[in-house]
Amino acid sequence: MLGVDAVPSQQTRFAAAQGPSQDGSNGLTPEVVSFAQKYGLAATAQEELQKLLNASVSLAQRRVTVSVPATVANLGPGLEVVGMAVDIWDEFTLEFSDHFSVELRGPDSPEVPRNEENLVVQGAANAFKDACRPFPTMRFICEHRIPYDKGLGAASASFVGGYLAGSVLCAEELRHLPPTEAKRRDRANSREVLDVVDCQAPTNVAGVEALLQANV
Repeated sequence: MLGVDAVPSQQTRFAAAQGPSQDGSNGLTPEVVSFAQKYGLAATAQEELQKLLNASVSLAQRRVTVSVPATVANLGPGLEVVGMAVDIWDEFTLEFSDHFSVELRGPDSPEVPRNEENLVVQGAANAFKDACRPFPTMRFICEHRIPYDKGLGAASASFVGGYLAGSVLCAEELRHLPPTEAKRRDRANSREVLDVVDCQAPTNVAGVEALLQANV
């Protein structure tokens, strides 16, 4: 039961990023073309409107907001086995930035660290680490509504929220790379994660053949 603010659809992202279209609309998205036809916009006005739309899409791709509910796992005989979500939600917004910052909102915010020890920051950092990507400089906006130290999973919500938002931004960061660079990174990351062995290397051929012939 996690909430993620909707980011622009794949179709919208593709339309905003593609070049001149085949129908002679000079790279305008169908939404802009329809709007221009409805209100009789001049060509220059259509181009300016398309630039604004592209800028909005680009900004949305670099920012994500997630909501995570409070949880209870102390349910009588189901202690630490049966859990339940509670309708109290923390909200976390993460975005790429030139400067690291953590902004806290909520009654318990004085108890929450504003540095790298913040659990939202740690969750996001772990998401980038698991994706084998460097952790970029980011701005964190944390709206805390779940009471701390009340058995409602406030700490868990912070880490999960950071991890979820970080995972989304990992995908967006990869999407901005040129295709060749993205493929190169994926290959490099796969070798790093899986510790791939070159089976054609002379020092490994004998070991691989022995493994294939072994009885399992």
